[in-house]
Amino acid sequence: MNKKYIGITIGPIVKTLMLTTTPAGLWGASYIFSYYAKNLIKQIKQELKIPDDFFIVPVNTGKVEKIIKNCPWAGLFHDRIIFQTDHSIPLSKVDQCIKKCKEDLAKEILTIFLTGDEDIERAKKFIEDYLQVHVIEKEVEKGKNPILALSPNLDILELGQSYIPKEDKNYLLDFLESRDSLEQEKPENRNQNIKRFTQKIEKTQQLMKWHFLEEEHIITIDDIAGVNGNKIDVNTQTKNYFALVKADGDNLGGVLKSMEDIEGNQVIEEIKGFSEKCFDYARRAFEKVGKYGGKMIYAGGDDLLFIAPVKNHGETIFHLLSTLNDEFINCFGGFSFKEEGQEKKMGFSAGVMICYYKYPLKEALIGVLDQLDKSKKIKTKNTISVHFEKHSGKQHGIQFINFFNNGENNKIYTMFLDLLEEYGKQNGQLNNSKDFLRSVGTKLQDYRNVFLIAMLKDGKKKENYLNEVFKNLFEEYPGIFDETKTKEEKGEEANYIEMIVDLLEEIFYMKLSLIQDKTEKTKRQAALDSLQEIETVIGLLKFYNEKEIK
Repeated sequence: MNKKYIGITIGPIVKTLMLTTTPAGLWGASYIFSYYAKNLIKQIKQELKIPDDFFIVPVNTGKVEKIIKNCPWAGLFHDRIIFQTDHSIPLSKVDQCIKKCKEDLAKEILTIFLTGDEDIERAKKFIEDYLQVHVIEKEVEKGKNPILALSPNLDILELGQSYIPKEDKNYLLDFLESRDSLEQEKPENRNQNIKRFTQKIEKTQQLMKWHFLEEEHIITIDDIAGVNGNKIDVNTQTKNYFALVKADGDNLGGVLKSMEDIEGNQVIEEIKGFSEKCFDYARRAFEKVGKYGGKMIYAGGDDLLFIAPVKNHGETIFHLLSTLNDEFINCFGGFSFKEEGQEKKMGFSAGVMICYYKYPLKEALIGVLDQLDKSKKIKTKNTISVHFEKHSGKQHGIQFINFFNNGENNKIYTMFLDLLEEYGKQNGQLNNSKDFLRSVGTKLQDYRNVFLIAMLKDGKKKENYLNEVFKNLFEEYPGIFDETKTKEEKGEEANYIEMIVDLLEEIFYMKLSLIQDKTEKTKRQAALDSLQEIETVIGLLKFYNEKEIK
């Protein structure tokens, strides 16, 4: 017998995120949707008498309730709600719950900042119209996955946003970032409405303090980047930059589809188990990002958005990504599916924007969504795409394809982390390291055609051509590729050059492996792309090595 399911989609999240210019505003723009979803679920359960075990997105268990209680500001409720319901309950009853929760949220928001002179009803109408909440019902065959059955319809509804009448004031923007006075033009004062909103929730629900507050100060980009030098590694150029990261799980559809192969009603139990893991991963990610010194914007299921320093506590944003990937595997490593006769698992993809602290946050958000999209377009996915833009305007880009493979970081990413450990810090292994790093990068640019020819040489000795080019260009370091000498005898400069060459070769071989039609043109392009990426690596090492420009 078929069962009736109801699906709800809530938005517009991305559009609302684009309204903001501060990290706390970005968090608030996301959190109001999570807060609304949480209250809507509560309203549906109360008014329609839907039991907890009928909810599959999000699942409602004792473990999940504990996570929500201990991690209240993570934005754990994402933009979809799916639950089973009785055939006798009409969709109009759900619509009534949606309307009631819209009214309640509008009232909560407006009472925070509106004065007596404001048109309360007009403001309420604006916010109620702004929230795009759509609902569908569908009969789902026993043994089928309700998430897959309802998602295409919800996707279509999400695209068809209703018209919002133009108003002189955007009341939601006024809530997120107030700029009514000269004092509120300062970033640290723009988010007082959100602060009051969270303090009200803290008091009524007895929650821990909002993670964007330190005493009474609201955390800003300057604080996260460490511009004032109070937390982040002092006297380094990195303290003027921040990283915005958007991470997402790969192959979710394949995992959900595989659950339909399970007999009987076990498919629902599998879905609930997976949903519970999503909450667990979100909690772990929230904690890891916070410990590193970053601030989570939202952590909904396998989907993360956070802002963080590029370096803190002796670690870098790239080490944090590796840590988050470890947590991802811990939570989702037990889920797999078959594709073309092979077992596949979920992967971890991310987009990263490294920006100067004065870089517009909206532009960084657009950029990080684009970087994640680039990662998702790689056939194997499981990729980290990085865009790095210096204050000078110089831009770099790099992709770590198959970032995590066979239970460990892939060789390229591991080699990159090793280089960061050895040479991406002040007072590191190299004397006058910034000048030396620059000289290596300069020679890669000046002799690019020579390196291209060496990389494209055929035969088993191909690797030796590249080695010989480096030996000739850096003859002042005679220990390079001398197998008779120990690492200590070669010297740090020679060891560094060897690591750069090894990494360049790995990047090139990886790019070649992804080419189906290997022609001279495609191989040359792969070599050129590899040289550009190794220049980005050197640029990142210089960046982490530089002293602050004052």
